[in-house]
Amino acid sequence: MLSTFVLALAATAEKAHEPAGAMPYYVGGVTLGILFLALALTIAFGGGREHS
Repeated sequence: MLSTFVLALAATAEKAHEPAGAMPYYVGGVTLGILFLALALTIAFGGGREHS
């Protein structure tokens, strides 16, 4: 009985290492792209104005 419990616990531990949903690099890349787009739009909108 104890060996069955140990085998079930080992199988559960192996499944815990599977990658989850979205890859962090994709999420970070998309976020960085959105921030660069917002920066470009801000610069384009405010270009040529005085800083008063």
